[in-house]
Amino acid sequence: MDVDVDALTAELRRRSQLVAACVYECPSCQERYLGERRCPECNLWNRNLGLGGTCAGCDQPVVLAELLPELFTSMTASSRRPRPRPPATPREART
Repeated sequence: MDVDVDALTAELRRRSQLVAACVYECPSCQERYLGERRCPECNLWNRNLGLGGTCAGCDQPVVLAELLPELFTSMTASSRRPRPRPPATPREART
């Protein structure tokens, strides 16, 4: 299977559908939610676990990385590199 996760994420962001396609987990109760950024029970912000969807068998949110670990371990190093820092601005000379 050949899926470009970065391109998929960019396309979902462009369509304003990225939040709806992400699985979130409450840091307190560990309940998972699809597209819900705040836990309705604990009223805490959930952690983003990544792109995912609802399992057809159990109807629970599942992260793509759990289903297709080889897809995420074979990502190119360039997609995991940190963004380059902006060039440093020269300091003004002190008088």
